[in-house]
Amino acid sequence: VLSGTAAVGWPADRLGLSNPVARAADGAGSHTRLLPATLTVTALAATVRTGRRRLSGDPKPLGAASG
Repeated sequence: VLSGTAAVGWPADRLGLSNPVARAADGAGSHTRLLPATLTVTALAATVRTGRRRLSGDPKPLGAASG
C-alpha cells in the first residue's frame, strides 16, 4: 500500500501538487542511522527465533495457527 501510494504520489509531485508521502520520505532522511540499526536488530531476532524453532523440531511455519 505504501509503495503504491508513493508511486501515485510521484507524478503528482512532478506536477507541483502537494505530496505528503514525499514530505514523509524527506523527513525519514534524518533517521538514517536509527532505521538500519532497527532493521538489523529485527532481522537478527527473527533469525534466532527461526533457528530455535527448527532446533526444537517444530515443523509449523511461523504464524501458523496452533490446533
